Amino acid sequence: SYNPNSLWRNGSRAFFKDQRAHQVGDILTVTVNFTDKANIANETKRSRSSNEQDTINNFAGSQLLTGDVAKVLPGPLMDTSANSSANGKGTVASCVASIFKASGRKTGLFTSPHLVDFTERIRIDGQQISQQQVADYCEKLQAAVIETGATFFEATTAMAFAFFSDEGVDAAVIETGMGGRLDATTVVQADIVIIPSIGMDHTEWLGGSLREIAAEKAAIIKPGSRVFTAVPEAGEAFAPIREAVEAADAELHQVEREAEWSVEEVCPGALALRISLEGGEPRQIRAALTGSFHAPNVCLAVMAARSEGIAWEHI
Repeated sequence: SYNPNSLWRNGSRAFFKDQRAHQVGDILTVTVNFTDKANIANETKRSRSSNEQDTINNFAGSQLLTGDVAKVLPGPLMDTSANSSANGKGTVASCVASIFKASGRKTGLFTSPHLVDFTERIRIDGQQISQQQVADYCEKLQAAVIETGATFFEATTAMAFAFFSDEGVDAAVIETGMGGRLDATTVVQADIVIIPSIGMDHTEWLGGSLREIAAEKAAIIKPGSRVFTAVPEAGEAFAPIREAVEAADAELHQVEREAEWSVEEVCPGALALRISLEGGEPRQIRAALTGSFHAPNVCLAVMAARSEGIAWEHI
C-alpha cells in the first residue's frame, strides 16, 4: 500500500521515483504528511558536515532551472529570513506579496510550511499552484531529484522557482526555510532582504547564541541587496547583520531608525496603523492581521515596497 510515512523515511528520492504510479491526491497526501522541521533540521545537520551548499547550488541552479536562479527568475526578488517561531517572516512575506500584487505586478509567493494542503506553499497573485501542476513538476524534476538525492525542501524550492519562471512573474517573494546560509532558497540573488527578528530557536543547528544565529540568517544578504530589519541596533544580533551588509556592499535599513508608527485599531482580523517613513507625512494602513505585535512587520513590508517605488495608494 501507499504509505506516506514509509516514503518519508526513504526521503524525497522515493517520493519522486514513485510519483507516476499514483493519483494527484495521493501525491499531495504524501507531502502533507512530511514534517518540515525534522527534515530541514536533519539536512542542516548533514550540511554542516558535508558542504551541502555546492549540492544545493548545483541542484536548484544548473540542474533544475538550466542556469543560475537569479538569471532565470524575473525580478525584483525578495528573501525574508527570521527566527521560525513567533517572528513574523511569514507575515512580512504575505504583506509584501499583497502590496506588489495591488501595484499591478504579477507576484509569486513561496512560503512554508503549509497548514492543510501542499499547494499553499506556492502562489501567484494569491492563487495556489494547482494539484495537477504539482504533479507535472514532480515529473519534470524527477530525474534531477533522484540524481542529486535532493531533500523535500530543496525539491519544493526548485518547483516554486521553476513555476515562477514559467509563469513569468514580475516579482518573487521567497520565505527561507530555516536559517539562511545553508537554506535552499539562498541560491537567489535577492534585491530585497528582510530580517524581521532573531530569537533563540533551532540552536542545535543554527548556533547557541543570538550572534551565531544572526550570522546564519544574515548569510542571505547578497551584493547590492537592500536589507530591512527590525532587529534592535543595541542587541547582540544586530552586529552580524551590519557586518554582512558591509561585506556585501549592501544597503541597511532599520525599522526603528527610519519609521514611526502608532496603532489605531486592533480587532480580530484587522489592524489599523499610522505609519511615517523618515519623518514624512503619516499614512494610514489597514492590514488583515490580528494583534498589535504585527506593527513592526507591517512597517518592514511598507519600507520594502516604497524602496521599490510602489506608490502609497497601493499599500
